[in-house]
Amino acid sequence: MPSYRCEIITPEGKPVLVLKTAESPEALRREIEATGGIFCGATPIDQLLGKSLLSLERLIVFTRKLHAYTRAHLPLAQALALFQREPDSPEALISQVLQHHILEGVPLYQAMATFPEVFSALYRSSVRIGEESGELPYFLEGVIEHLTTMKTLRAELTSAMVYPSILAVVALLTVLGLAWTTVPIFEAAIRDLGKAPPFLTVLVVQAITLGMTALPYLATGGFLIWWWGIPRLRSSQTVRRAIDRFLLTVPVISGVILRFHRSVFSKTMALLLRRGIHLVESLHITTDATDNSHVKECLVRGIQRMKESGGLQVFFREVPVLGGLTEELALAGEETGALAEMFGIAFEYESEELRGAIRRLLSLVEPALILCTGILVGTMLLAMFLPIFKVAESM
Repeated sequence: MPSYRCEIITPEGKPVLVLKTAESPEALRREIEATGGIFCGATPIDQLLGKSLLSLERLIVFTRKLHAYTRAHLPLAQALALFQREPDSPEALISQVLQHHILEGVPLYQAMATFPEVFSALYRSSVRIGEESGELPYFLEGVIEHLTTMKTLRAELTSAMVYPSILAVVALLTVLGLAWTTVPIFEAAIRDLGKAPPFLTVLVVQAITLGMTALPYLATGGFLIWWWGIPRLRSSQTVRRAIDRFLLTVPVISGVILRFHRSVFSKTMALLLRRGIHLVESLHITTDATDNSHVKECLVRGIQRMKESGGLQVFFREVPVLGGLTEELALAGEETGALAEMFGIAFEYESEELRGAIRRLLSLVEPALILCTGILVGTMLLAMFLPIFKVAESM
């Protein structure tokens, strides 16, 4: 059932904010009025949190604090109350819901399932095992390690694309500025002299005129695509599957994506196996934590085949995207009984290869952007100077 933050007035006349779980606001109204209170309003927790919920950085901080509180042997309800010092922060709202469920006798990992966008399957599984074994702080350490690794990998991917993105934006603005302000002036000047403008200049001016005429329609269409189309495409499993599959076929880019997923897979498996989680269950948790739909389908098939025939060799046969050294080390670890250590070595190798793949991608992207920028700017300059040369020739 959804959770709400309710504004009520108690039978004693005191206004308070309380967290309630009910089927609807009307059901909340009936419940509160039955106890003699006055119902003033209710806001769904999801609406208060917004779409972004917790960023990865804030989730790491949240987990570190929870680890510290549980390590100090604070009861979970009391530990979660410490997050509520800023009432309107996402951490406070999430902790209120978790605390509410815990006070009702619900385990923490089940309470976290209320926010699947925040607490992944890996996170919840680690908490579940930590609660059942009585060593929650130990398993939270593993979650912190995993989240920190994911933050580092994503930061490397993001930072690697900063310079090419800035270069592309500057090039686009330069070309648009020249096309909009300078070229039409030269074209008008040559017409005033009674000369026919060069073909390239006419072509550029016509493109500018067409672009300015279509600008309101393009802006409206772009806004509708951003506001209505993209969210629905993202929610479509068919579209996501097609995009994920296509990206794995693009040269160079596919190498970065594959290395990234192999790094995440190896790190997650090493973490879970070191915590004593069974191999098949670790594979299930890793599958749930995978965001690429094509890779996830391969993992599901591999797990099913592994259950039928047994052995990681059968599993990797169904998941070719995770092949290479990761497969070889995993098979060696299965034979020697050092599977967690081998996945750890595979992660170190794949993370280094990921950095190399990013460098190779940048070595192609940057020259390509510079070349495109040169062609566009050169076209604008020719469109400006050709009329001058034509006038000079006629004098």
